[in-house]
Amino acid sequence: HLFTCARDGMVKYWDGDTGEHLLSLPGHGPEEVWSLAVSNDGAFLCTVGQDRSIRVWERTEEPFFAEEEREARVEALLDNGTEDRLASMDAAARQVGADGGGDGDDQEALVEARSARRTLDAMGAADDLVAALELATAEEKRMEEGRGKKNPPPPNPMLLGQSPTEYVLRALRGVRTPDLEAVFCSLPFHAAYHLLERIAHTMSAGEKVPF
Repeated sequence: HLFTCARDGMVKYWDGDTGEHLLSLPGHGPEEVWSLAVSNDGAFLCTVGQDRSIRVWERTEEPFFAEEEREARVEALLDNGTEDRLASMDAAARQVGADGGGDGDDQEALVEARSARRTLDAMGAADDLVAALELATAEEKRMEEGRGKKNPPPPNPMLLGQSPTEYVLRALRGVRTPDLEAVFCSLPFHAAYHLLERIAHTMSAGEKVPF
């Protein structure tokens, strides 16, 4: 497992095998986290930040679920009015551009706002892709188990009459082209691997892919 710290005040916990973001530790508030160190036995983590504090994080046996943590991060952004705030900042930025100026703080805030919006959009699109992959995999398993039986299972109506791979590619087609890189970076490693496998299989069969 890996830990990173950044200017947003967050210490992030990652799965080193899959590259999946597991947990965020907001101990330093909005201030930048300067550095971190992990004990040799992995029992605790120390961080120091711009708020002039040193934090010690101890490992516990309390379980947590990465999917729930990811959903909580998205919900927190929505509950904080992030989308409304970003829309207001975009409107203000357009006005600044029309006026031909804007101070450094305005420009920096604009960059941060647009970055936050792209991150929010990428997380949502990545969640949609993961859900599509999970549904497609479950449907393939169900059809495989029913193969050869006297009464094979009917197609899943949630696939909208498409094959599992077509359903996944339809979800991928819904991602805006400028967001593709961010979405792929937001996917868990296993999901990105399975998605690329489906794309490669589609291309080897001579079919078109949605980009």
